[in-house]
Amino acid sequence: MAAPITLSSGGQSIDVGKPNALFAPALAGGAFPSGGKTQYAVSSDGKRFLMNVTVREQTNTPITLILNWK
Repeated sequence: MAAPITLSSGGQSIDVGKPNALFAPALAGGAFPSGGKTQYAVSSDGKRFLMNVTVREQTNTPITLILNWK
């Protein structure tokens, strides 16, 4: 969520606007899975998110296996 913030001209008060969703992720196990483990992390600068999400589309990526490597 993000909300616009406006400071008064004297800087004595803060007006917080209506919050808006930034995105709607499909967190693996839901937002609050059992055990209380967090399913996301925010970078220290607040510009990036790392999330444990459920993959909706499976792709078949080939794997190359090399035997007897020397």
